[in-house]
Amino acid sequence: MMEEYYKLDHEGTIGDLKTRFKYAKVDPSRYGLKTHEILMSDDKDLNQYVSVKKLAPYREKEWKVPNNRRYQYKMMLKEHLRGKRKDEKTGKKNQKIEESNVDLTSLYGNAKRRRQKAELSLSRGRLWAYGKVPPGAKAKGKH
Repeated sequence: MMEEYYKLDHEGTIGDLKTRFKYAKVDPSRYGLKTHEILMSDDKDLNQYVSVKKLAPYREKEWKVPNNRRYQYKMMLKEHLRGKRKDEKTGKKNQKIEESNVDLTSLYGNAKRRRQKAELSLSRGRLWAYGKVPPGAKAKGKH
């Protein structure tokens, strides 16, 4: 097969130019994973574990996977093998929603946006401490 490759005049054409691409030599790296862990993982999970952006071909410094990320990934693989894989979207945000007794399915676009905005805004006491008057809380004069 390699002989056939070298017999070719070119690998591809860019415009009208026949070109042969030069590949960079890269040291093999498993990023702390065993072979069976790599083969059993989905492409999506592997891309989250080691992003292609981190592996840009012209990086001078070798990028290593942080230990905590490696540990989290291996724990996720173990849970996946046990069939107890948690939904990736559950997190702090969904826990807050579950703790609140409001049914979000009944909320529509504007109401949902208003509720999320209210969660992010500062409390009235905090605004008064900063000398800011919240809208709608202006003191009404006596008539």
